[in-house]
Amino acid sequence: MTEIGLYNFIVENHCEIAFDRKEPLLWVPHPWVEEFAKLIGSSILDEGGIEVNFQENYICFSIEGICDYHGIDIGYIRNLLTSKNDQ
Repeated sequence: MTEIGLYNFIVENHCEIAFDRKEPLLWVPHPWVEEFAKLIGSSILDEGGIEVNFQENYICFSIEGICDYHGIDIGYIRNLLTSKNDQ
């Protein structure tokens, strides 16, 4: 997974992301969970999986650990999304 790949996934699939918390959270709509699993790769899931919060229309992930695993700068993603929202 790359920074641009994650950014594109968030934008194209209308995911919600919150950076204003202790730990950044990503809400992925149910229809896109399988695609998100493919994006983050099986190796992170093979190592015991990742904790999620299952909600009615979304599954919520802590994005920080996923980004750390892939060497992605979460600040870069924040800047990309912030600049997109400012347009």
